[in-house]
Amino acid sequence: MSASAEVAGMVLRCARTGKLFFSEKDAKQHNEDTGFAEFEQVALEDKVWICSETGKVCVTETELELYKKRDPTAQTFEEKTVAYLREKHLESNRKPAAAVEGGGGGPP
Repeated sequence: MSASAEVAGMVLRCARTGKLFFSEKDAKQHNEDTGFAEFEQVALEDKVWICSETGKVCVTETELELYKKRDPTAQTFEEKTVAYLREKHLESNRKPAAAVEGGGGGPP
């Protein structure tokens, strides 16, 4: 298996920002944009917390607690997994061009 094929199924997290990347291309772009080059592989079973009010994704419990203190509107969090986020990411990339561009295809 090639290195690119191995990376294709991985989820990476920037060691500096905590941001998750579902493709090698996105991680490389983050590196170019920020200069941050340290990435960690994340297990699909790892927990994440999504704020119902803001949509913010917290990838550690420490980040979750800090976010609650920083944003008083953040009251409700749904516990999910990295696999859930990855599936959502893949779904958003599979949408037909018409749906993405706003062409609903329904009657005028």
